[in-house]
Amino acid sequence: MARKINLLNARAIATVSKPGHYADGGRLYLCVRVRVDSPERLWIFRYKLGAREVTLSIGLGRDVWLAQAREVAGRCRAALAKGDLREEQSIMRGDDITQVSDARHSPSCFESALV
Repeated sequence: MARKINLLNARAIATVSKPGHYADGGRLYLCVRVRVDSPERLWIFRYKLGAREVTLSIGLGRDVWLAQAREVAGRCRAALAKGDLREEQSIMRGDDITQVSDARHSPSCFESALV
């Protein structure tokens, strides 16, 4: 059975306030954490490179729409399927809404949501 993608919708994204991570499918996640009194939403794309887990931060939920996050995640999946990680990294550098982070060196949204 194939895994589903596009599990989230705009209404769910706007109303979710409980800290945690919410899968949209295809390694795309909406991470929700509480900052001061209001929830902060962050789009991330996660994959494994050998034993190392890499987290690509696509952008904040207020700046990046669901469709944009899905488009970036789709391009990353295609680059990873080809096995060309340089292409995947250039996709991320080419988008001004994205930044690359390594899960080993900075706490991921998953880790900070559990605090």
